[in-house]
Amino acid sequence: MTIAAAYGPVRVEMPDVQRPTARPAIIVLSGSKGLASPAYDEIASRFVTAGLDVFLVHFLSAADLQVLEEAEDAASRKRYSAAQMPRWIASVRAVAAYLRADRPVGLLGISLGANVAAASAQGDDPPGALVLVDGGVGATSARLPPLLLVWGRDDRVFPPATARAFEQAVAARGGAVRLDMHTGAAHDFFIRPGSAQAASAQQAAAQFLVSQLMR
Repeated sequence: MTIAAAYGPVRVEMPDVQRPTARPAIIVLSGSKGLASPAYDEIASRFVTAGLDVFLVHFLSAADLQVLEEAEDAASRKRYSAAQMPRWIASVRAVAAYLRADRPVGLLGISLGANVAAASAQGDDPPGALVLVDGGVGATSARLPPLLLVWGRDDRVFPPATARAFEQAVAARGGAVRLDMHTGAAHDFFIRPGSAQAASAQQAAAQFLVSQLMR
């Protein structure tokens, strides 16, 4: 389906059959490579089994994906992302507002998607729960909703020390936060198809979202 937003319509996928009764909605935001990986179908399947409805939001346009893929270095990607962030945030908030009409909403963001999710969660209508996977570390200016940080201990993009500092910053602002660190896991471990470690982390994220949104 498509949902109207300030910068244009946003495409949203529902990769599994949604139940007739509205269940908690989980907005999933990908990293800079988009939603092409079969890992997103695995995430959706686990979340649906746990009692959640899943919405994969294409906040990245085809042009965004191309620019991010062809960027010369990490600094170029960061500059582009900073310029586009208001548009991405507006897209996510529009989807959240649409879904919030009849159900609680949670956000899960991975890498770049975690940055967008953390920024989108700060506002007048925050989500009921937030999961950030290997990213989102810049968003500490306001209190966040109940938060689970999922991190690879071998992440070289955002090292573990960055995750711990972020956890402390969120807690200092009165936020409820938990950090799950995964031994031997690299930056992209959460979206490796068929990985037992990814499956375990995804299941833990689903359980956290259920515990926060089904009260």
